[in-house]
Amino acid sequence: MLNPGNLLQQGKYRIIKQIGGGGMGLVYQAYYSLSPKNVAIKELIEQFSTTQEREDGINLFLKEAQRLTVLDHPMVVKVFDFFIENNNYYLVMEYVDGQTLESLLKASSGGLPEAQVVDWAIKICNVLEYLHTQNPPVIFRDLKPANIMLTQTGRLKLIDFGIAREFKASATHDTTYLGSPGHAPPEQFGKGQTDARSDIYSLGATLHQLLTKRDPAINPFMFPPLRSINPAVSKTMESILAKCLQIDKAQRYQSVAEVRDALRLCLPTPVFWKTCPNCSRINKVTKELVSKWKFCIYCKHRL
Repeated sequence: MLNPGNLLQQGKYRIIKQIGGGGMGLVYQAYYSLSPKNVAIKELIEQFSTTQEREDGINLFLKEAQRLTVLDHPMVVKVFDFFIENNNYYLVMEYVDGQTLESLLKASSGGLPEAQVVDWAIKICNVLEYLHTQNPPVIFRDLKPANIMLTQTGRLKLIDFGIAREFKASATHDTTYLGSPGHAPPEQFGKGQTDARSDIYSLGATLHQLLTKRDPAINPFMFPPLRSINPAVSKTMESILAKCLQIDKAQRYQSVAEVRDALRLCLPTPVFWKTCPNCSRINKVTKELVSKWKFCIYCKHRL
């Protein structure tokens, strides 16, 4: 564990403070002296009880570094450096100034507004589609509010690719069973191989939590109907999440593109305003009726 003021790589990096941690790594905010800016440094936690556990942990850490190095998407953190010092492993990444959706949810009095969640969900589908269309596909496997950052400028970033894996079409099971109880689907715990539909399940669990403030880890694989907890949510959203959260992955949406198309049905209908020159009253018409909008709905004067 590092403390504020500690130096790494002969003073190239100076630790400012610890900003996160969990799973297999601690994360620090650090100052990069060669190109004055803040970076995030992830340190592998040495908490292994056997040689095999240590080897597996190091391999996962190295794979995370390699994976992030080749990915290029505005919602994926950039990797700048990777090094070993004093038998510890470090990953230097883009510093994201913001808060996780988990922190945002904890500060709220209940579930977050559907319109906001839908907007985030569509953006998350975009980055998942990018990952799933890599060759070979990258399955994130740990999608949850704690691993989604909201920056100060309102952008979303996926963080912690520690257990992401590449999909192998010839495999029938994952070799390592990892994930967050409540957010991870059954196949992630030895019931089969994870694929794009596994991330769809985790997306459903994440959205359910954001809309209800109910922690899915309380009773994994069991999700009460969305509107039974938050009646303000639309029936469309309730049906979308019910399909995402099917135990049998064959019954879920088969791609994030399908999920995104379904989510767009939950977007607020655009409304257009125009003031009548005769009666000065404001006409409000939905986008679908704009082409037919010829007369004031109050005085019938031509607009």
